[in-house]
Formats: sequence, structure tokens, C-alpha cells
Amino acid sequence: MGLNDGIEAGKAAVKWFAEKIEELTEQLSDIENRLYQKCREIPYAENIIEISGVGENILAGILAEMGDINLFDDVKEIQKLSGMGLVACSSGKHKGETRTSHRGRKRLRYWMFQAAKSAIAHAEEFKILHAYYTTRPDDPLKKM
Repeated sequence: MGLNDGIEAGKAAVKWFAEKIEELTEQLSDIENRLYQKCREIPYAENIIEISGVGENILAGILAEMGDINLFDDVKEIQKLSGMGLVACSSGKHKGETRTSHRGRKRLRYWMFQAAKSAIAHAEEFKILHAYYTTRPDDPLKKM
């Protein structure tokens, strides 16, 4: 019952696609290995990798967006570049919330957020720090 035409062509197409997937997977792993080697050549990259939970992918994303870490004299400069600087939303008598400015690089902010999430998930020190700030009695922070 059903059609018997094209079964051989279908099998050949599936075989071709499977071979193509394997070939592309090998190419991707080769490119990732070269990327990881290049990332490790950058100064201070080893220090970032030592943070539990921050791997080569996150490191590559941060370094791609930020560039050379030696160009920054202070952490505040990196904060400003990423748009994570705090700004007060207030005017006259109105006292608004303090929020991040979001005026920096969106992708750098994304990679730094991923690094923070990963560090909280994998490093015990960051878990304790996160638990403290989210459960403190005076002005607790939101979970994220």
C-alpha cells in the first residue's frame, strides 16, 4: 500500500545529508579549537577561564566585543562600555529607581550576563554571594 517510487532517491538524499552533517560538525570543531587557542594567547584570558563556569565560548564572546582588556584603566570603563553603569531616574521631587543605562554594547552585556549566570550555577562562592544579595533583609535584589 502506498507509493514505491522514489524510495532509492530518498535513501540517497538522507545518506547525503547525514554525511554533510558529519562533515560540517568536524569543520565546526576544528574552527572552535582554533578559536580557543587564539583566545588563550590573549593576555588575562587565563584569569577569566579560571572562574568556575566561564568557558571558552563565553570568553570568546566577551573578548570579541570588548577587545583588548589592557586598554581599560578601571572597571567603571568596562561597565560603561557594556551599558551596565547605574543611572538614577529622578527629576525634581520625583525619586525614581536606579537602573542600568543600557547605552553600551548589547552583545557585551549579553555575554557578561551569561558569564554571571554560569558562574552562579557552577561556583560555590558566587552562589553564596547571589543568595546573600537576593535574600538580605534591607533592599534585596531581584533574582536576575
